Amino acid sequence: MISFFTKSKGHLKICEDSLTASVFDLLKYLPTEIFWKILKKSLYHDKLPGISGELIGIRFWEKWSSDGTSNLRYVEPDVFVEFSGFWICNKKLYG
Repeated sequence: MISFFTKSKGHLKICEDSLTASVFDLLKYLPTEIFWKILKKSLYHDKLPGISGELIGIRFWEKWSSDGTSNLRYVEPDVFVEFSGFWICNKKLYG
């Protein structure tokens, strides 16, 4: 939840951004293996590897270049999770 406020996303209310920050701000404190199992089981398609490597970092609402996309100005993923084995970007986590 701290990330929701430090990124100046708004005021406390039930919304996608506060839910994303709340969930990932707590998951990052779990051992990496448990975090990875939860993340892997939460996806519709089980296409992620069994082992992720160590959690390197979680970043929220970064603005990336729109080059190569249909976006006009930028791409803003809700959450970017990086592991030592690879990284995961999920532009729209909930729906």
